[in-house]
Amino acid sequence: MDNTEILIEDLPATSGSDAHPCPACGSRDEGLESVATSLFPQCRLRRCSRCGVRHAESESDDRWVFTCDDCGLPFPSEARASTEDKRCPECCSGRIPADLPDAEVAEAIEREVRAALEAEWEFVHSPSLSVYLERMAGQVCRRMNPAPRRSQVVLFDAPEWWTLALPSGTILLSLGTLEGLEDEAELAFILAHELAHAASAEAAVRLVRTGLQVVALEDNGGHQQSWSHAAHDLIRLGYGRVRERDADRRAIEVVTAMGYDPNSVAQYLRRLDRLIAQGDRRVAEIALAHPTPAIRARTVEEHVAGSPQSRIAPRVNREVFRRVAGHNVLATRLERVEGFGDDSDDEAQGRNAAENAHRRFWLAVAMVALATALGIAAWQFL
Repeated sequence: MDNTEILIEDLPATSGSDAHPCPACGSRDEGLESVATSLFPQCRLRRCSRCGVRHAESESDDRWVFTCDDCGLPFPSEARASTEDKRCPECCSGRIPADLPDAEVAEAIEREVRAALEAEWEFVHSPSLSVYLERMAGQVCRRMNPAPRRSQVVLFDAPEWWTLALPSGTILLSLGTLEGLEDEAELAFILAHELAHAASAEAAVRLVRTGLQVVALEDNGGHQQSWSHAAHDLIRLGYGRVRERDADRRAIEVVTAMGYDPNSVAQYLRRLDRLIAQGDRRVAEIALAHPTPAIRARTVEEHVAGSPQSRIAPRVNREVFRRVAGHNVLATRLERVEGFGDDSDDEAQGRNAAENAHRRFWLAVAMVALATALGIAAWQFL
């Protein structure tokens, strides 16, 4: 193991009691631990739960960490940058081009990332759960403009609340994330948030630029591992406050358009806020990558306040979600699979057959219920 790997993987965690004060507001977070990243191998990072500023967790390093408005990469700043001047030194000097990465380059980088993650992560699958997640993602895409050309949801076994959007529209969803959700409204929000990153080309920009930078930093011959580190950094560092806020706005619009209750999303954010305050390690990366739950909840409140009241009561479909994706299902009905499980023609036909069978089942249930209701009505009439 080289020095870079030791710094990244074996850097000891900083407990809340040992947390250094936030250089922006001076407060100490007593709960959540700081996070190691590949882009900043010499220190660990933390987001202040009070002011929301990300900073280096180090006795000798009081820098803030911002996301460049141009290239989308995080960069350190010794003095708090103004709203008008959040650009990294490379972009200020013109060393990083402003245009988007070529589509072929993005596809090549995604192939590298997929191969790296397939070598490290354990992927899981359940026929009924996969059909359900694919159907939910498809419904989200139909209400999103622009939307990815295709969508796929891939589950992997990790307790952390990790989600990652790939440029192709593939969403990597950890079991920890799924276990942390309570209804379909929350699931629709999570999928829509990630698909918004993919549809706007943010996933392509960040994956390409983060990947190339991490490979350059870890020039040790193990490029596959570097691509894995780049994917982890995208999970840990996110897309910056502005892009994350925009993805939240698009996601809550989709949730409302699908007829779900946006207040359920607010409950999800409040639950996340409690876990962060309690120092739950499963949410350390999502806390670093996104604005604080309080800031994100304001996006939901603004949307609810500005939306006309619908005459149709919004739904959350909690019981449906629990039957298909609840804790009992995740604990007993999942199988290990090799890699991402991309559909071949035979597999695609099998998935279509499963979805058709699912629809036929519910159609039969509806017909039986209708026949029963008619029978009761006729009996009462007689």
